[in-house]
Amino acid sequence: MGRRTAWAVLVAVVGLTGCGGGKADVTGRVTFRGKPVVYGSIMMVAPDGTTVVGPIRDGNYSISGIKTGEVMIGVISHDPTVAQKVHSARWAKVTRGIETAVPTVGVDKKKWFPLPRHLEEPETSGIRVVLKGSTQDINLE
Repeated sequence: MGRRTAWAVLVAVVGLTGCGGGKADVTGRVTFRGKPVVYGSIMMVAPDGTTVVGPIRDGNYSISGIKTGEVMIGVISHDPTVAQKVHSARWAKVTRGIETAVPTVGVDKKKWFPLPRHLEEPETSGIRVVLKGSTQDINLE
């Protein structure tokens, strides 16, 4: 009876607390000083250091499979009409697929504007959010 009770308690605790760190899908809008960021990428760094990147198109972004908890966020929006060769090593590695998947065709250059460089790195941007659920809508200003 002792083993069954211990097993039942373990199952109940795991059921209530989870196995630790679920994953979330996050969508939302990205604006700067009230204007939508029309083109770029958003990078989220999970508490365990894993990084997930998603595209920004017409002010909207989508990230899939980021671990829950407090995440740090970086936003990059280089001129869509200029081929960008200069990235930090991390951005170059994680955005390569995004940049080829999100063509700049259709980006209205008149609506694009540069963002301050400190926003590019999640550690220096000052943007942090706590992800709690499996699906969340989070707008970033």
